[in-house]
Amino acid sequence: MEELAKLQDDVPAAPFEQVKPIIEKDLGPIEQNFDYVNINVLSGASLGQVYLAKIKEKDVIIKVQRPNIDKIVEEDIKILKKFLPIAMKFVDPNLRYSAEAMLSQFIETIHEEMDYRIESQNLKAIKRNMRNYPKVIIPSVMDDHSSEHVLTMEYIPGIKITNVQALDEAGIDREQIVIKAHKVFFTMLLHHEIFHADPHPGNISVTNDGSLILYDFGMVGRLDNETRLRLIRLYLSLVEKDPPRTVNAMNELGMLVPGFNAGVIEKGIEMSIQAMHGKKPDTMEIRALMELANKTMSKFPFKLPKHLALYMRMASILEGIYLTHKVKFRFINILRNILEKEHLSRMHM
Repeated sequence: MEELAKLQDDVPAAPFEQVKPIIEKDLGPIEQNFDYVNINVLSGASLGQVYLAKIKEKDVIIKVQRPNIDKIVEEDIKILKKFLPIAMKFVDPNLRYSAEAMLSQFIETIHEEMDYRIESQNLKAIKRNMRNYPKVIIPSVMDDHSSEHVLTMEYIPGIKITNVQALDEAGIDREQIVIKAHKVFFTMLLHHEIFHADPHPGNISVTNDGSLILYDFGMVGRLDNETRLRLIRLYLSLVEKDPPRTVNAMNELGMLVPGFNAGVIEKGIEMSIQAMHGKKPDTMEIRALMELANKTMSKFPFKLPKHLALYMRMASILEGIYLTHKVKFRFINILRNILEKEHLSRMHM
């Protein structure tokens, strides 16, 4: 987590002399578009870098694509496509399926991320969906100062969500921040047609009153209604402590290989549900399950369908934020709250 965090907002920036032509090619002369641009980079991520500027005395940020990033991405994709089949010869066939699904999803997503017109549309859609949710702030886009390679937005600063020291100094309840982040992102997932799929700490800040500021809408996920209903059924079965229904819901979502051993998986799910609800399985139970699994299953029984790759990514990144804060937190309680508040419980029928 610590190593990957360096790609979020602290990647060494290309000199402004290389970035200025990209801005001017799309928007025209900088002096005609901006009253002031600070040429020192505010933050640098893997695909773009951000600068502070002013338009009519209003603070804005300019997000610009890195020079030649399209060529770099194409070269990386070629390498991944060549490397994956070789690497997958050494792992279980079902893990191979999941890895191929993730690469396919990545290739689609990375091309969307590199078109800031798409990011602008994503931001506006999520901003509309979240407009009635308290203490969720999403910057506005300056359309006449944005293009395929340049995105200009209002500047809304805050404390990085994993900056424990700064949050404590500001007197912000970090447990509530972790809870709120999960509520916001899982509400998007389960209730709306589009969700922010990249909630890494560089993309979430916190204001002094505990509001969440969301940035960077280049990577979003979409689930069709049927998939979303199946996901809701899966979560309801976890909330209601029902292992057989959980296994059925996983199978409906395409998460289990054909011919899986339902009895063994149900036993494993039962132990997982106990842990989610606060009862830790003892070592003997775990050992007995592993022995049973080794006797009855020759293959890893789970797989990751392509359409769920971004959902799994989003969920795992949020877990990383929770682990950073080390606060008292139980996901199952958040889940129950969302299902009830958003009236999603009836959707499983």
